[in-house]
Amino acid sequence: MFFDEPTSGLDSVASYQVISYMRDLARQGRCVATVVHQPSSELLELFDDVYVVVDGRCMYQGSLDDLISTFAEAGFSCPPYYNRADFVLKIASERTDDMDSVEKLIARADTAINGYLENDTTSIQECTNLLPSSKASSQYPIAWWRQFLVLVRRTTLCTMRNITLTRFRLLGHLLFGLTIGSVFYNVGDDDGAKVLSNVSCLILFLMFIVFANAMTVVLTFPLEMAVFVREHKSNYYPVSAYYFSKLVADFPLMLAGVSCFQLIVYYLTGQPNETERVVLFWVICVLFGWLAQMYGMVAGSVFPLDVSPFVVPASVIPAVMFSGFFIRYNELLAVFKPLTYVSYFRYGFEGLAQATYGLNRTQLGCSEMFCYYRKTSKVMEMLQMEQDRYWYDVVGLSVWIAVLHILLYVSLKVRIRRNR
Repeated sequence: MFFDEPTSGLDSVASYQVISYMRDLARQGRCVATVVHQPSSELLELFDDVYVVVDGRCMYQGSLDDLISTFAEAGFSCPPYYNRADFVLKIASERTDDMDSVEKLIARADTAINGYLENDTTSIQECTNLLPSSKASSQYPIAWWRQFLVLVRRTTLCTMRNITLTRFRLLGHLLFGLTIGSVFYNVGDDDGAKVLSNVSCLILFLMFIVFANAMTVVLTFPLEMAVFVREHKSNYYPVSAYYFSKLVADFPLMLAGVSCFQLIVYYLTGQPNETERVVLFWVICVLFGWLAQMYGMVAGSVFPLDVSPFVVPASVIPAVMFSGFFIRYNELLAVFKPLTYVSYFRYGFEGLAQATYGLNRTQLGCSEMFCYYRKTSKVMEMLQMEQDRYWYDVVGLSVWIAVLHILLYVSLKVRIRRNR
């Protein structure tokens, strides 16, 4: 790790904190090199080795503890209680007074450096000969699996430190879950008079999942593109390692938010209290949240930050329009009917309806004198949905998710090629 004057513009306390942290990095097994100008005696004590440069030539290279003794052997004595950094800089700037001694120091440093280089070259050659040919010719210094783990850890840390992406996202799922659950309280209970209101609740359910997961990602993902391109061009990792790390690191947060939202709304709205239906309902919600997150990533990778927040809502509207809720399938013009089969909202809405009213659900009760939708078959007939098509909807959402995964990988490849 190389740092060029990291203490410039900092006060003494901040400079000490920066160098102390760099020292901690070195103690963890990293090689840390930095350029500093006139460090204080307290700051200089944090360094292990120093390299003094005069007119592009090395005047001293070695341990900090040997600095004064080496200069003393050349005829330069450091006064007691004098800052060693100031002492060396003074000699370097006033070297015309005793050029022979200065040249002696430079020659001694050159000899030491040449010895180090010869030893390092021999050691590197020996290590290279011991490695298998596949490892020695590898494009990256570490294995793909290690790159993946490092990127997952970094992405997770950045996600947890991002207030918008974590706290507000989870808090939004909780608050909107309570809000929707309160407004539609018990509309899903065993009452045929509330069927239409409950169907409206289902489509609202899906709309929130899409916007909550897609919009949050689309606002943050474009900011990472510049870092991704720069690091990939620096040969840090391949596109595949970054791609899979994003999928793995962002999935738990989406899963936690959607699960909390689903459970809160499901029980507040009084949906069927059957374990099988709860699980089927949850599967559709998770798949829809996964699809929404991938949709936001694709939009964020393709479009810039000032365009992507508009593209996502504008492109979601047609999918909602052909979901089968706002206009029934048989009422559409023939030219628009094929679009219902590519609408991911259709599969999500139909899947929730199947989990709620399909799968041989018993007849509903009725709080009024007459309920047309007392039979669940009438509900499915009103929505123009066939019975027992739940797994068909799961497959439809899965295909959409797979396509979005492919598009995301292709968009990252295109972004790299475009920035070459």
